[in-house]
Amino acid sequence: MGSKNSNGRRKTLALLAATATLAGGLTAGTAYAGGGGGDQGGTGGGGSSAQFWAYKDDATGSWGSATDLNSVSRAMAARGVRMDDSAGKAAKALSDANAECVAGFRQRHPGEGDGDCRVVAVGAASGNGSTTSVWNGSGVYDAKIWKDNWYKYVAPNTYNYAGSQSYHTGDGFSDDPSNSVDKIMERHVDSTRSIVVIVLDKYQPAPPNYTLSVADMVTTSRNGSSISENVTGTSTLRWAGVDGTTHNTWNGDTEVTAEGYYYASEDETILQPVARKDGETVDQITSTLR
Repeated sequence: MGSKNSNGRRKTLALLAATATLAGGLTAGTAYAGGGGGDQGGTGGGGSSAQFWAYKDDATGSWGSATDLNSVSRAMAARGVRMDDSAGKAAKALSDANAECVAGFRQRHPGEGDGDCRVVAVGAASGNGSTTSVWNGSGVYDAKIWKDNWYKYVAPNTYNYAGSQSYHTGDGFSDDPSNSVDKIMERHVDSTRSIVVIVLDKYQPAPPNYTLSVADMVTTSRNGSSISENVTGTSTLRWAGVDGTTHNTWNGDTEVTAEGYYYASEDETILQPVARKDGETVDQITSTLR
């Protein structure tokens, strides 16, 4: 995908492609991470090179955990590039990105863990000898190409974190409006980069939406008796929220048909089965229930 001119200077073609969740143009550079940033420089080795970005954050997930190097490999494979990390640059970029992500999450959300940081973007400058189908950490690319490819192929797309939180890479984070995926990219890209890995924590760019369903039911039985009585009670629904708080929901004046049971008090359950006596009238039964 590239060639050398008579002066031995390398020419590079940008391999550009975009899909719903993948976008990029191939060139050379280092690694970087989002939510935290990590990058590693290249050596400027010979051969052709190409810079690319791979971005994924949707209902099916991201590229994977920020603690798993396979997440970076998957991103490259999706762009048709095989990762050769014998120099350890991808691992270092991922580790640095995750460390930044975790540190930021702990600072903003103390006591809530490490943030479950995920890899959403990998940018790299592939090139190994005469081919651009392998990334080995040697390639570099001009910072302008890194950014041009990002803003042309990545930034315009809409991403859908967990299938429920739609966003663009320029959107400010809900817990840090001054930061965004675009800004993470800008901080880590320069002309010495060979790979950049971007990771986000579980609240970035914003917590995913979800539907909470709760229910409360009072079940009654007349235990074989033919007696049926209507009673009025109060149902209390107690539940714990994902934020650790507890809540009480009151549903007053709920009419319950208690067949053969009496209601002991307003905040207790229906308790005792009552056997009907021979010849007992409805008024007598009602008096017993009261």
